[in-house]
Amino acid sequence: MSDPRNAVYAERLSKLIQAETISSYNQTDKTKFYKFHDILREMFPSLFAVCSFEDFDASFMMKWKGRTNEAPVMLMNHHDVVEATGQWYYPPFSGTVAEGKVWGRGTLDTKGNLWAMLQAAEELLGKDFVPKRDVYFVSACNEETTGKGGDCISMELMNRGVRPFMVLDEGGMILERPISAANGVFAVAGVGEKGAVDLKFIARSNGGHASTPGKSTPLVRLGKFMAAVESSRIFKAEMSPVTREML
Repeated sequence: MSDPRNAVYAERLSKLIQAETISSYNQTDKTKFYKFHDILREMFPSLFAVCSFEDFDASFMMKWKGRTNEAPVMLMNHHDVVEATGQWYYPPFSGTVAEGKVWGRGTLDTKGNLWAMLQAAEELLGKDFVPKRDVYFVSACNEETTGKGGDCISMELMNRGVRPFMVLDEGGMILERPISAANGVFAVAGVGEKGAVDLKFIARSNGGHASTPGKSTPLVRLGKFMAAVESSRIFKAEMSPVTREML
């Protein structure tokens, strides 16, 4: 692209990539995430000046006040990244700009998206734009691990009675032939979020001793149960209207 802003944009995204924000389980020191917040404040001064900012243990939520009280719009991303193991063309936290690309861990997942939404708002503010609805910017520091930041923020919004008109999350990609029989290039737009459920199964038996193990012990029965689940369909498969609409 020949847009004269590209060099500036690449430099800004590169600066975010250079901030190492790997998240890990049982992480208590959030210093690097708060330093990342400071980089955002420096990079987007107009947006931070007009938005409220709330900290959720290094995850954050910003609110850009709109002209009306209509249901708000929420733009979501996360600023943590996974570990950068393996071989890299360029060092993963160098933010190298080369070959028409910005290289590094987090360019796609998802500092690129985070930068884009904040940059768009910053430029709109430069044109004295005021959104019709409130706009929430949400970014978690532990999306890649526990998801605790997203949980805390969503619970707080529920307690406040905030129900967004639209939520825009990190989304999909532009792919060639994403599924069988779908020939061509597709911009994959997700219209819903997947859920998750944990099921706990318990097998009981009389007591005993490892020196004289009995037959059909709880471990054996649980093992057979897992094998049966894998080899059969114990759950009914359904396609929701939202999934059908997306396809």
